[in-house]
Amino acid sequence: MNNMAFTYTTTPLEMAESMAFNRDCLGCVCWFEYGKIVAKPGSTNPISPALGPFIRFFHTRRDLLRESRVVADVAVLRSFPSQVFADSRYSKLTYDVEQALIDNRICFQIIYNQHLDDLKPYRVLILAGCVAISDEHIKQIENYLRSGGSLCIIGQVGTHDEWMHPRSKPVFGHLQDSKIIRIAEDGDILNAIRKACNNELTLSVQGGSGLCSELTEKTGKRLVHLVNYWPYSIKNIRVILRLPDGRHAKNVTLVSPERQDDRILTFEDKDGYFEFTVPEVSTYEIAVIIIK
Repeated sequence: MNNMAFTYTTTPLEMAESMAFNRDCLGCVCWFEYGKIVAKPGSTNPISPALGPFIRFFHTRRDLLRESRVVADVAVLRSFPSQVFADSRYSKLTYDVEQALIDNRICFQIIYNQHLDDLKPYRVLILAGCVAISDEHIKQIENYLRSGGSLCIIGQVGTHDEWMHPRSKPVFGHLQDSKIIRIAEDGDILNAIRKACNNELTLSVQGGSGLCSELTEKTGKRLVHLVNYWPYSIKNIRVILRLPDGRHAKNVTLVSPERQDDRILTFEDKDGYFEFTVPEVSTYEIAVIIIK
């Protein structure tokens, strides 16, 4: 199922998560057994009426989710041997970096060893806690750097091969420093990523804690998904989006399962960026940007 996570969705927030981060997937909305429909296996609770608008939205506005592609500046490698064979502090470092990116709404994707042969979609590859890397994967990363990508190394990297045999010399030491940002495990992760992206992140969402975002694209569209994890609304969220070279925004429309009518937003388009403000996010909003 590619990168989808299929599970039971019993609340509006869980459905918002599924649509925002799994794209064309709503999860399983109920369980039928012994002639009864309940929320999930082992439960006696009926389906919540609050799910109705989200289920209808998924079916009526599915064109926004179907065949969409994630736009991400950053790829974070989950190195299998580092996660499984190395000390647990290294897998924790990988997790901590991912959480920092989520909390600060930086566009990223988690990748695994088998994805290292196709890093073209990403501007920066992060190696955090990747102490065990095979020679083959090192060559793939070096090819990515030679093709124009950047590398952000957090803590130790490649000190061992995939079988946890120690290496005699550091990896990537012979490559040009301008393409590699190195910081300590307790270094400023966000500053390092911005530096690796030449301080030009594709998406910047200025909101409080508890707000998460995802950026996807379809032909002629970019979509900013906003999910609010708080039980109260978050207001006046400033969104800054960097468009592909030569492209401009035509209009911005705000759609949501929690509202029947779409909202047209005003925006500023300047110097390859455009900005707009989302007045409020209760649980889930999608800003649909038509580009030309």
